[in-house]
Amino acid sequence: MVITDSGGLQKEAYFAGKRALIVMPDTGWRELIEIGWNKLVNIHDIYINYQGIVYERSNSFRKTYIYGEGESARKTFEILENGIGRQFCEKKFEDIQ
Repeated sequence: MVITDSGGLQKEAYFAGKRALIVMPDTGWRELIEIGWNKLVNIHDIYINYQGIVYERSNSFRKTYIYGEGESARKTFEILENGIGRQFCEKKFEDIQ
């Protein structure tokens, strides 16, 4: 669990698999609020009801991979190594010569 008022840290927390309480009136990362991963809170709410908020946020919530699963480089390499990518690259190389 992360408590922050940093726009960058809230997204970094997502990539690290940590949920965040955002102490701001709004955030640029609305998608993380909409899926329920992060929550906008008032600093007074944290002070008064910290344990309740942490319990609510830490219940069994499955992470949603809204930005992908970090597999794009491997998948791109496989495409280039096997199949269409190789044929495309060989054809373009022949055009240059």
